[in-house]
Amino acid sequence: MTGLTQGAIVVLALLYGNDDFAKSLLIAQKCGWDSDTNPATVGGVVGTLLGYSRIDPHWRMVLHDTYENYCVRDMPRWVTFSEIASDTVSIGTAVISANGGRITGSGEGRVFEIPQQKPVPLLRQENASTDLIDRNRRDMVSFFREKLSSVTTRWNPQWQLTMASFETSPDVISEYMGRKGVLKAVAGPRGVLLERTLTLPERQFHFLRVGVAHHPTVLCEQTGEGEIGSWRLEVLVDGKKIGEYNVSTAGGLVVWEDPQFDLTPYAAKTVRLTLRGIATSGEFYTTSNTTYWSEAEVDSMDHPEPWR
Repeated sequence: MTGLTQGAIVVLALLYGNDDFAKSLLIAQKCGWDSDTNPATVGGVVGTLLGYSRIDPHWRMVLHDTYENYCVRDMPRWVTFSEIASDTVSIGTAVISANGGRITGSGEGRVFEIPQQKPVPLLRQENASTDLIDRNRRDMVSFFREKLSSVTTRWNPQWQLTMASFETSPDVISEYMGRKGVLKAVAGPRGVLLERTLTLPERQFHFLRVGVAHHPTVLCEQTGEGEIGSWRLEVLVDGKKIGEYNVSTAGGLVVWEDPQFDLTPYAAKTVRLTLRGIATSGEFYTTSNTTYWSEAEVDSMDHPEPWR
């Protein structure tokens, strides 16, 4: 769903919700069949207009004024909605004052005067071009490289983790299903990318060995069914795929697997190796796209077929 569509849904809910908190939420939810983005935005706007005391207790009492934080960094695990609201008001007050607005009165009697402003399109929207899109893509890659560099330094400094989802931040865990020092990363839209450049000696046989596993089957609270772990490993040399391996075990049991890929054709060459973890299913709440890596080593030897 695009941002434009989501914005339209929010406006629709605000127009036809008639300042009714529950009705506004219901309209937003039914338009997009989405219970986090659109209804949350509408609830924030209507809740601000009404004030906390005018929201039906059916909605506010069950939460006990408590928010449990699972994934937002630099924020306490437990915080009250009252504290979040207070911080939001403080930030909003500062923004209004800095942009020519005025605040009069005190406490619940405060009045916020916001000067009317003419909408101005963002500069980047006015000048969208292929060059700008390419530059944004390069900036994004650079940002992720810097953010992820410390993770692979702790796992295996020979590799660079250049892409992963931050829905659950990538990390190195001390032990996972019998193996130690395991890299854990969630495959986002572009997958999990591990990269390394190396020179393979001539007159030797070379094999890439990767230790991989997936998430165990867990009970999904939203569906009441098992959420399996499954993903696909792809191996690329200088951008060309040379092999792949499906990481999924029947029955959902976690079994470490160690697929090997022949790099002998690249002997005496300097190559760029890329390991890509790809989500095998886009179905939310049915499949976990979390990838687990115990190792990624290149073995060079004087004889072929190390698995025999």
